[in-house]
Amino acid sequence: MHHIRARTAEAGLQQAATSGRVTLVAVPALRRAGSWRALSAASTMAATVPALDLKSIGAAYASGATNPSQLVQALYPKLAAAKGMFIHLAPLEQLLQRAAALEAQVEGSRGALWGVPFATKDNVDVAGMPTTAGCPSFSYTPQSSAAAVQALEDAGGQYMSVAGTCLITAMVSSI
Repeated sequence: MHHIRARTAEAGLQQAATSGRVTLVAVPALRRAGSWRALSAASTMAATVPALDLKSIGAAYASGATNPSQLVQALYPKLAAAKGMFIHLAPLEQLLQRAAALEAQVEGSRGALWGVPFATKDNVDVAGMPTTAGCPSFSYTPQSSAAAVQALEDAGGQYMSVAGTCLITAMVSSI
């Protein structure tokens, strides 16, 4: 059952990644949980990124108003403070290393999701992050990421966290 759900979730992420319909997974959940306003209002990037959607983030990057490192630094404390929202939040140092690697890419070689933060469901493998499928006794740490996660990262996406299955359900229903 776990493998069937993981493949189904992976297929959905793959479809989203290839269809251009990728959304910031954490954003709808925060909106639904009532933390959305606090996240965007309290964030230090509120002045540079008016909204956490693909168009706004892309425009902020293009104008030089912010960059992936600044976005991670602005979002991280808010995500860490959202208790119960995420099963696992990647360490800040790791996120900043990825952001620096993205910033080092030549502009013409950057993917369509360059610097866009994303989260995964807790039954989708992300290398080095715990996969739990909502059950701590099933928890393991995969050596490699699911194909869908790899596709998002190859397109320049910035992995941030693992959200619980029930939160992803709420997120998907709000898209």
